[in-house]
Amino acid sequence: MNHDSFDQNPPPGTRQRHPRSIFAGVPLITVLVLIAVLGTAVFLNNRFVAALEDCRALMRLYPNMQIVSEQEPGFLQVSGLLRGVYQTDEPASAVENELNRQYARALRENLASEGASDRLSRSWSIESLEDGGSLVTQWCP
Repeated sequence: MNHDSFDQNPPPGTRQRHPRSIFAGVPLITVLVLIAVLGTAVFLNNRFVAALEDCRALMRLYPNMQIVSEQEPGFLQVSGLLRGVYQTDEPASAVENELNRQYARALRENLASEGASDRLSRSWSIESLEDGGSLVTQWCP
């Protein structure tokens, strides 16, 4: 029997096998890893932005609070502290009392809800201004 003719003509109903390189699956694996990394970054960014909005919501509830400046998150930023500076015409003690009340209310509501999270933090400092107003600096996660 001639082995050369056997290799060239596979038996009926079968296919001739072509050897593939060991790197044949690398492009697919690379694409899948990139998709996984991008998906994780988008998920973490959405979580960070939600925490940032929860943190800043406390300042936006305060009456007569004006935004002086707010740092915005970077593209696909997943963590860090962003500063917000706010100003009001009310004295520092009144602002501190009202912010503490609002923080305590938000904390009670958060703990009472089924989806309680740890995204609320008391992260502000208040400075008295010469004109009797207050400057509030807040650091959000």
